Amino acid sequence: MISQLKKQDGRVSGTIFEKRIWTVDEVAYFLGLTKKTIYNKVSRREIPFRKPKGGRRLYFMPDEILNWVEEGLR
Repeated sequence: MISQLKKQDGRVSGTIFEKRIWTVDEVAYFLGLTKKTIYNKVSRREIPFRKPKGGRRLYFMPDEILNWVEEGLR
């Protein structure tokens, strides 16, 4: 299980599971994929995500990502 996420400056930020909302970077890290692959999956609606109306940022709910992964394993 992934326990910690390193920031760009090399410091470790606590566990990603302590966060209620993940960014593209965190989802990519958790899934072992590139950010480009995550954006491609979002554009094809293959991965659960949230985007506020009029907003530009994408957000991911950890529980939804975990369920999505589990569904793919069945």
